[in-house]
Amino acid sequence: MSINSQAMARVASYSRYSTSLQDESSLEQQQNRCREKASQLGMGISSYLEFSDAALSGTKPDRKGVSDLINAAENGLIDVVIVDSLSRLSRELCFTLSTLKNLIQVHGVRFISVTEGIDSALGNWELSAIIMGYTHQEYIKTLGSAVIRGQSHAHLNGFSTGGFPFGYKSVSKEGSEFGRQRKLRKEVMVHEAHSQWVRKVFDWFVKDKMPIQQIAKELTKLEAPKDHRATVSHWNHQSVSHMLANQYYIGHCAYGKKTNVRNPISGKVHQKLRPVEESSKLITLREDLRIIDQETFDQAQEMLEENRSCYAKNRGKAGRFKGSTNDIQNPRHHLQGLFVCSKCNSPFITHGANYMQCKGNIVGSCSVKTCLPRVLAKKIIIQNLQRLLERNQPLAECLFETLKKSIEARKTNQPNEFEVLTKDLKTVTSKLDRLLGLFEDLKEDDPEGQKDLRDKIKARTQEKKNLEKQLAKLTGSSKQSTPASTLPLIQDKLNFIATAIGNDTLSKIPWVKILGAIELLEVDTIGHKRKHFAGFLKLETSRLLSLVTDGSEILSDGCDEEVLLDFIGDPEWFDFKDRILELHAKKMKHKEIAKALGCPRNWVTLALKAHAEESGVPYVDGRKLKKRLGNITLAMKIADEAKVLIDKGWLLQEIAKKFGCCRDMITAAIKHWYSSRRLPVPDGRTRRKSLERKSSKKRND
Repeated sequence: MSINSQAMARVASYSRYSTSLQDESSLEQQQNRCREKASQLGMGISSYLEFSDAALSGTKPDRKGVSDLINAAENGLIDVVIVDSLSRLSRELCFTLSTLKNLIQVHGVRFISVTEGIDSALGNWELSAIIMGYTHQEYIKTLGSAVIRGQSHAHLNGFSTGGFPFGYKSVSKEGSEFGRQRKLRKEVMVHEAHSQWVRKVFDWFVKDKMPIQQIAKELTKLEAPKDHRATVSHWNHQSVSHMLANQYYIGHCAYGKKTNVRNPISGKVHQKLRPVEESSKLITLREDLRIIDQETFDQAQEMLEENRSCYAKNRGKAGRFKGSTNDIQNPRHHLQGLFVCSKCNSPFITHGANYMQCKGNIVGSCSVKTCLPRVLAKKIIIQNLQRLLERNQPLAECLFETLKKSIEARKTNQPNEFEVLTKDLKTVTSKLDRLLGLFEDLKEDDPEGQKDLRDKIKARTQEKKNLEKQLAKLTGSSKQSTPASTLPLIQDKLNFIATAIGNDTLSKIPWVKILGAIELLEVDTIGHKRKHFAGFLKLETSRLLSLVTDGSEILSDGCDEEVLLDFIGDPEWFDFKDRILELHAKKMKHKEIAKALGCPRNWVTLALKAHAEESGVPYVDGRKLKKRLGNITLAMKIADEAKVLIDKGWLLQEIAKKFGCCRDMITAAIKHWYSSRRLPVPDGRTRRKSLERKSSKKRND
């Protein structure tokens, strides 16, 4: 653009300040400088084209203000960009140059930096940008070195650098003013209340042999306070294990063990260990800060090392456990990400090999402690899905009607959608070209940077392909542009999905994508102290249509299916029920049935009780059912002889002595003699009154 033809130019500005400690008025000051420059050139800046970022470092490429500025340039909304200083745009040389080339060379935008006097309409702007961009980048490195030097000096002199662990506090020290604002330095002291928790954790681990996960759960339940840098409210395995391994608690105060390393392309920061000879110089010994005695600490380290050795095979290269992945698109099992606790909204995660449990309960922040059997949950979901989908003509008809309405709506909105897709495709293509240019300029000795760029290029390429596919459908150049779904086809696909879920044909599709999240509620189980889970399975129209079609149509609601899931399985004795009833009908005893089937005796009782409830008859106690067996008891065998002796005037204890049994057996024998003849059983007290001899000592025969 010519310097003189600028009266109608659309001018934008960009401003930024780095941290929340800086004055917010810095943005207004930078914008005023940009307005003044625009005024000198005979231009004006509209307020809606004044882009800015507050409290964001220039080393981060992902900033909303910068992204909006670049998008505006890519969409042809601006002709000129003015910044107060090139450092406001970025503190990384590679990002600065790529952004400038994108704005100036790709989109034809004029770039002006007031402080450095850079103007892309003039010559040699690239050389000036390289020199000043490198200067601004080096400023960050110099500033970082100065900060580390000051922090190291403070640490070696016993002052706080903010890195003390849980169990300590920092207190301002009089007479230690420093800096232009004359702030007081702080020194680290033992926090008496928090240090009691530290001692308790070491005692639990060393003396009580309590597992680390249980310690974390107990701390959360007891609402133990957290470290001043904690980002979550609950304790976890990592926080406890770090506490147990921290030498700060024996007075070994370290600073600068790790250093920050920033990726210049992505702006991501990771930490790496400093060389031992360098970090060892910054370790101070402070006996006044010792909380744990040396013997206890050494025992804790030995136990931690045993744990590491024991579970080494279950850890990855970075030392972390090879747990379940958080990638829902590539789940390790069907149920991953599917269940959510209705009380604390935490996901259900695997707990052992066969169960799932609320993550909130595992960490101690939720009271829902019931476990969900994975096999049972999968079985119940499959049964209900097959019942809902197979041969469900009303559902198929509803989906077909919804699909037809979606297609009509799509045709109505097609012109506007075509314009939006074309615009999006242009934007993505521009971003992809910029990433490819960065990749070509990247040095080969930066493998991490290359990996980040490859991932971004891959994502943008896939996004471009998806947009091209959608655009092809709209223009009619794709064979799939005309939906071929018919009512019989939708019904066939529903039947296929129902069958495929049962035989794992859809193993690559996560169930949460088909069903959505299912909230689980803990409910009482009738007749048991233990509880079980219940939840609503809702099949949404949009999810079903995305499975039975290519998913590109405009989807709407209308025929959602909902069913209550009761995650309670059949009892263990249920499979034995029919056989138990069969053997019981043959008048076998409970213990004989249990022995024949190889099951516990109480399973027989439970099966018979359940059968009685189903039949609507009262359950009769087993002791009252002995008569059905037809067994001849000892009382029945001696009944006749006992009656003869009773008639002769023998006493009960004399008869019992004769037969070698107890008096109760004789009573039962006499009772049987009368009841078997349907005669009234005489009362023993009445008979005793009629006896001439009431004691065996007076008998002469």
